[in-house]
Amino acid sequence: MKIAAAMLIVSAVPWIASCAGAARAVDAADRGSAEFAVRVPYGGVNLTREQAAEALDRQARARCGTGYSRVREVSSPRITISGTPNGDADLIWWVRCT
Repeated sequence: MKIAAAMLIVSAVPWIASCAGAARAVDAADRGSAEFAVRVPYGGVNLTREQAAEALDRQARARCGTGYSRVREVSSPRITISGTPNGDADLIWWVRCT
């Protein structure tokens, strides 16, 4: 039983790390052409929209280093299994490094 639990935890760690939006440096050749999305949940018990925007700004600066331009912004409500919004949402920015 302990082995199965340990294997479950070990297999979940990469998934959790990818959800956390770990910062990744962009190669100099990709600057200006690399477009990527950063996402942060907000609302409900999560961050406010302003706090989510600040977190997205930190993520974009960490990935680009020198600077970025925001290409698009989307606020996507989270939907329950019954198809109704639950009050939480994801703030998503598409950014391009400069």
